[in-house]
Amino acid sequence: MENKSSSEGAKESKISQNVLIAIIGAATTIVAAIIPFVLNRNDTSPSPTPAPLIITAIVTATPLPILPTETVVIPPTEVPFTFTPTLEPPTATAAAQEGIFNGFLASDVKGVFTTNKYKPDQVIYLFFDINDPSNKNVIRIVWSVVDVKGFLPGAVRSDITDVATVKNYKTLSNHSANPWPAGKYKVDLYLNDNLQQTIEFEIIP
Repeated sequence: MENKSSSEGAKESKISQNVLIAIIGAATTIVAAIIPFVLNRNDTSPSPTPAPLIITAIVTATPLPILPTETVVIPPTEVPFTFTPTLEPPTATAAAQEGIFNGFLASDVKGVFTTNKYKPDQVIYLFFDINDPSNKNVIRIVWSVVDVKGFLPGAVRSDITDVATVKNYKTLSNHSANPWPAGKYKVDLYLNDNLQQTIEFEIIP
């Protein structure tokens, strides 16, 4: 009987220790939970406002791939070549032009010895062609001074008006009655009061 009681007393003592440990653990847990609560109540400083969280999305644009362009070559259309001869238009007949042409001076009646320099007593022959579709054929021949000592430029030495009856006209200066002083002269040829040609010449000593 005595041994049984000792065993039971040991079990009871062990249970009491376990209960005590459990109570201490529970008390510790409660204290640990209460301390932060008490500290928060005693702290009167305002709670810091949490900084807003900004999330920036970075989008990297990926360029679209450039696809090669296919070039379509259209072959040329073959056109048969046809040779067309060029027909020259008929030559139009030029209208007869009015005027005095091919005027020149000579020292002989045949117009062989052409020159523009003469002696004071030398005969001067004038030759020219005339064409007048109106058939008026009124010619005027004016001999005048260009640069002669003692005479004004433009001074007229001879002024003759005539009606031509041939296409190839010739005349001579009237120097024989009044010899030409040395110097430079000119002869103007008019047709129907229109100046056609001027020929210059010189009288040399």
